[in-house]
Amino acid sequence: MRRVPDLAERLAARTLELVDIASESRDEERIAAHVAAVLGGGDVPVRDLGDTCLLAGDPGRALLLAGHLDTVPAQGNRPGRIADGRVHGLGASDMKGALAVMIELALA
Repeated sequence: MRRVPDLAERLAARTLELVDIASESRDEERIAAHVAAVLGGGDVPVRDLGDTCLLAGDPGRALLLAGHLDTVPAQGNRPGRIADGRVHGLGASDMKGALAVMIELALA
């Protein structure tokens, strides 16, 4: 029987996935497309509002999770890694970790 990763493992894996996508300010198209594809693959409706702004979920639902996709310039902090039970890498704490949580919430 295949073991299903627990929530912490899924969030860490999703955060690493996002950290490894370059998304420096004014160059967020690739990560926006990735997030849209992940959500769309999970049957979550996604609208591209332009300027790398995505709106996900069913229309009329009263929940807003807002954040940003961009990071500061890379400084040797990619690829991401897990060390001492923590995710490290470009944008891991601002804001790709939170973005991973938002994706998991939308998929759930």
